[in-house]
Amino acid sequence: MKEETMIKAREWSMRVMYILIAAALAISVMITAAPAQRVSASPGLAEWSRVSTPTTEDWVLAPESTIIDYALASDGEVAYAIVDKVEGSYHLLKSTDGTATWQDIATALEAELHEGEYIDELLRVACDTADPDFVTVALQVYDGISAFGVHVCISDDGGASFRDADEVEAGGVYLNLTSDLTVSPEGTDGMRHIAISGYGSDGDSAVFRCRAIGDIATAWDDAADTVDYPGWDDQGDAAPFTSVLVTDIIFSPDWENDRTILAVTVTGTGPYTVHLQTGTLGEVNGAWNKAAGLVSAVPVESGANLPMWLETWDARAIAGVALPSDYSSTSTDTRYAWVWVNYIDPAHLSGPNVGEIFRVKNALHTSVNEQIEGMPWLTNVSYWGTIAEGKAIAGVLADSDDEPLYPDDLMKECCEGVQVYRNAGITNMEICCFDWRKACKPPTGMTAMAVSYVGEDKVYAVAVQGFEAYDEGAWSVSFDDGDVWNQLSLIDTHIYYLSDVAVSPDCDKTMLVSVNLDHGCGYDSVWIYAGEFPEAGYGEYSGHWLRTWCGQLENSYGLLRLAPEETHGESVYLVDAGTSTLYWNDMATLSCWETKRAIRIDCIVDLAVRNESTIYVLDPAGNVTMSDHHGSAITWTRPVPSQVDESWTMTVNGDHILVGGQNGEVSHSDDCGETFAELGKIAADGYVTVAFDTYFDQNGIVYAALAGAGTDNGVYRWVTGQSTEWEDLGAEPYDYTGLALDGPWVNPMTNPDTGGVLYASYINGDTTGVARCLTPATDTCCGGIDWDYLTAGLTSELFYRMPGALKICGGLTPDSNTELLAIDCSEPYDMENGEAGTVWSFEDCYAKTSLAPTSPADGATISADPRRCVNVPFTIKWERHSDASPYDIQIARDAEFTDVVVDLQGYEPPAGKGARYALGKGTLSCGVTYYWRVRFVALNMGQAIHSWWSEPRSFTVVQRRG
Repeated sequence: MKEETMIKAREWSMRVMYILIAAALAISVMITAAPAQRVSASPGLAEWSRVSTPTTEDWVLAPESTIIDYALASDGEVAYAIVDKVEGSYHLLKSTDGTATWQDIATALEAELHEGEYIDELLRVACDTADPDFVTVALQVYDGISAFGVHVCISDDGGASFRDADEVEAGGVYLNLTSDLTVSPEGTDGMRHIAISGYGSDGDSAVFRCRAIGDIATAWDDAADTVDYPGWDDQGDAAPFTSVLVTDIIFSPDWENDRTILAVTVTGTGPYTVHLQTGTLGEVNGAWNKAAGLVSAVPVESGANLPMWLETWDARAIAGVALPSDYSSTSTDTRYAWVWVNYIDPAHLSGPNVGEIFRVKNALHTSVNEQIEGMPWLTNVSYWGTIAEGKAIAGVLADSDDEPLYPDDLMKECCEGVQVYRNAGITNMEICCFDWRKACKPPTGMTAMAVSYVGEDKVYAVAVQGFEAYDEGAWSVSFDDGDVWNQLSLIDTHIYYLSDVAVSPDCDKTMLVSVNLDHGCGYDSVWIYAGEFPEAGYGEYSGHWLRTWCGQLENSYGLLRLAPEETHGESVYLVDAGTSTLYWNDMATLSCWETKRAIRIDCIVDLAVRNESTIYVLDPAGNVTMSDHHGSAITWTRPVPSQVDESWTMTVNGDHILVGGQNGEVSHSDDCGETFAELGKIAADGYVTVAFDTYFDQNGIVYAALAGAGTDNGVYRWVTGQSTEWEDLGAEPYDYTGLALDGPWVNPMTNPDTGGVLYASYINGDTTGVARCLTPATDTCCGGIDWDYLTAGLTSELFYRMPGALKICGGLTPDSNTELLAIDCSEPYDMENGEAGTVWSFEDCYAKTSLAPTSPADGATISADPRRCVNVPFTIKWERHSDASPYDIQIARDAEFTDVVVDLQGYEPPAGKGARYALGKGTLSCGVTYYWRVRFVALNMGQAIHSWWSEPRSFTVVQRRG
């Protein structure tokens, strides 16, 4: 049955093959071996524990969500967002760590409602960018019978509490549709102005304003109710000039001096005219344009066919405004603005769609010289800098199922991202020298991408108003003016399982591949977590997960491999297993990915990295090809048969390569893969994982671990140039799924004779763990090799995510520990809490530990009975280890302990400060020099784990003559 299952598995896709192999292994072992005894989990050292992975906690993952609106502090550290998690379920979120995590503060809003009322819809959010503790939220309330009008709630304590500023209404006119909400900076008098726009119950455009000190607000007034002239007539008495919608509003950066607000309006009944309006707001009311002592409303685009159907989705998608930092209405020389308009080319009523940016200088408007290629519709434009010099990023409005929002050749889906465009060469608010450039790694999503500068180089991209569940929309960040984007949070994706984990040698960076089988777009992801990000800009996200790749793996199975010589894990390879495609990133997944195709093979089974520029790929037939790339130049060698007919795993060490097969075969190359020689078959069947000893360059030892081979399962050793058959190292016959050894020259206890510390992940029926051997290269003729089975802390996990189920890091200095990582495959990934299908880690605190003997002193003499020539009673002593007990004690006639005369195992010494063992009279003969040593064999919390033997001490039993 097992053989038939595995033959079928090889005929299917790589993803199915890996999953079925794992299942077959689990079934086969339940038949051939009894489950290992479980060690109960308890707090302490050397236990398995879950690695924190991306979950819905803190809104890192936000499946089936839509970001409706957001507001930012000027530096982006504090942010607010309105999220529709499931249709009709609204959340008001706040972040205080640069949008890495969020907390829902909607309960404070709900507390302000009257009994029987609840939030029907959250509409807009805005804050004081200089003091984000002042935040406002526009919402609609429902009392179970009907929806009330639009209310605005105000908080001056960062959302801990809110006060209702009442329904937005003035003079009998109510706000019917909300397009935008904005807050002025705080004045010297402590007052702020709050403005909200859209259109009113009379069908005309509207801007309502109230004033607030703290969270106490005045009544609303209609900031445009006296306006009646071409460009903005909200009286309804001149149809061609009636303003029907305000799409965007913004307070002047020089608010303290000019008290100015700007608005973009739509006038007419179609075709339409888009105007930029400039007004001033006094303490009682305001005035607009010429009536405010400024200029007439500026007609930015006339006779346009506008996508007015977007007003119920987000009216800001029709037209908007952006200002330089030194805008001021106090001078004609500082009245510079950009207005962007989305319209349908008048010559073609059904298209093409055009997104155009206009420069407005005082009363003059001109189309910006250099438009974005293809002129796609724009979500918004974010400008950073002054009138004289600046830069900008534009977010694109993508597509929906209902309306074509821009040309088909620009349409993107899901992880391909909604493109953003950047321009770093702006002078005088013109674009005279530099084209708009696409991002090389766009933010993810499929509908609309809003962008916001929050620093000189730092920008957020927010996928707003999505149409689909699991559409990969997210909150993304860039630190290079919008060229490279990585996702921070609110990521609308699904994780079904994790297919691989990688860890940098210094253990600082952990990377994951997650697979989404069938939810929404079905796109897969790569994630990274770092205790400390040394990469420029990303340091503030140390200790947080970021998504750094999003795409569709053809067989839903990705492998991650790192360059072994790079301590911090800069060079990363992502393999689309079962295809010829792999991806390369030279900034620990954070930069843009380069696609590499193994053009000489069709299917990659495994990949081995020699160094950051040299890799080897293996196909199912056992062929190996090498790529050696420098910069953008990529070359592949001709495929070389490895002598393994059905291959499974591969590893590389300098000029040497090992290939393991699916039928117990192993082959070796010592010339960089130009030729291979079979090392001999371990078993008739079985999946082989291979590894080089830490000291391979000196001892020539390699290892192979078997899975799916029944009673032949185990860990085996071969000495290149010497062995004629594989030597069984005596591990239990479990299914071994991964091999790892500690790094070279960092463990003072190891040497070429002992070999590096060897770890092998295994499954044994419904149990799992890692087998550990301190001395895998030691000759096994005298007592065999000791194995520990590390299971403490585990419950029902299974470590069979092959190939390469076990990863290792750390131990780079003599006094640091090694860490192991493995993926739990027992259940699908738990997106909510990360308690199933996640990554487990084990820190081996004792791989460099030995005990210190204290008595007798090295070279001491022990008295012998004068009549019998045997020792008198004496005691050996050593420093008790605070975490460990019991102990093994050996006394031998030679320093190599080949002639052992006392072999005491599992000894529990009596209580006391130090540990001791009393030897009775007559145990040892006189006239002989003995050697003794001690080690612990288990931890107090229950994990069986050996320390190293202590350094041998000698003593001589001497008969003294009277």
